[in-house]
Amino acid sequence: MRASNRTVMDDDLFEGSTAVVIYVCIGLIGIVGNSFVIYIFTKSSEMMTKMVNVLLTHQSIIDLAASVCLVTMGHVKYSGVVITTFSGLSADLYCRFIGSKAVLWVFASCSTWNLVFVNLERYIGVSFPIWHKTSLSNRHIVGVICFEWIFNIMFVFCTAVLTSKYSNGTCLVSTEWKTEELSIFGGVSALLVNFTFPIVIMMVCYILIIRVLRKRTKVESAVVNVNSSGQDNLEKNVLKTLALVSLTFLICWTPNIVVYFLFISKLYMKLFTTTFYHFTVYLVYLNCCLNPFIYAAQYKDFQRQMKKLFGRTISAGSSITGPGTGTGTGTGTGTGTVTGTGVVRVQLQTGSATDNPGTSK
Repeated sequence: MRASNRTVMDDDLFEGSTAVVIYVCIGLIGIVGNSFVIYIFTKSSEMMTKMVNVLLTHQSIIDLAASVCLVTMGHVKYSGVVITTFSGLSADLYCRFIGSKAVLWVFASCSTWNLVFVNLERYIGVSFPIWHKTSLSNRHIVGVICFEWIFNIMFVFCTAVLTSKYSNGTCLVSTEWKTEELSIFGGVSALLVNFTFPIVIMMVCYILIIRVLRKRTKVESAVVNVNSSGQDNLEKNVLKTLALVSLTFLICWTPNIVVYFLFISKLYMKLFTTTFYHFTVYLVYLNCCLNPFIYAAQYKDFQRQMKKLFGRTISAGSSITGPGTGTGTGTGTGTGTVTGTGVVRVQLQTGSATDNPGTSK
């Protein structure tokens, strides 16, 4: 039984080729970027010994799966598959799982809470370093990952899959609540679980971490400790990276959450079926392909590993050779060879030299 007269259409207002381009472009960028991140992280066994890198790798795996899902949705739209293609049970299942975008929202929710756990891990690592090293292990990380997947699958199943259905050629998404009170409870729960709680937890983690680092800096200013200072720099770099990732999450998710809140509170229900609402949904999807750019630009561990993997190729390509047009004069000793093509190679051992114009022979 439908609890209200709210109807949310499955069809996007960005129709046809525009929707296909949006889905496929975001998806392809996410596939390439997150695959690259996973390769960089997993290529180094040293990097994978750090729990923060394990969680960031998992973050990229989630975003990669979401990107593949986006490309698939783009292909479905391009192929002209619509709800009228199905009937009966198949149409109902299509609306519950595809029309409600339940799979994508599972990935989005898992990505959100994985980011929360990354920040919690960093708080424990900075505030309780000994306990972090002696008591936490990869077994705990695996447990956290399993928990976030189970919890978010169950939550999306209850708030999207069970509350959607097929009716008269239309997908009714998140409308089939038994009572109006239960509908409001589901909407508020989604708001809290997917946005409010994660933002509050991450902000508290950042505040506490900054306080710990400031206290540590005051102690080190009195007692010079180079090793601790270097460790603090690494921790600050990780913190800056996570802050950028969290800020990106905030920018991408806030418009959609505002629209959703206006809908469930009945302050402005029409906004939920406007082009702007669908734009906010695409902004949420965009979040899955931005993190690789942040890691490459900010995260020192990631940059260091990229240099290890690709530095030899770059160094080999940047070796300087050129046609020898000139003679060298100066003081010192050295050895030199001249090739038949006129390439001069001189290795100075001591002293200095200056170049004069001329022609090598």
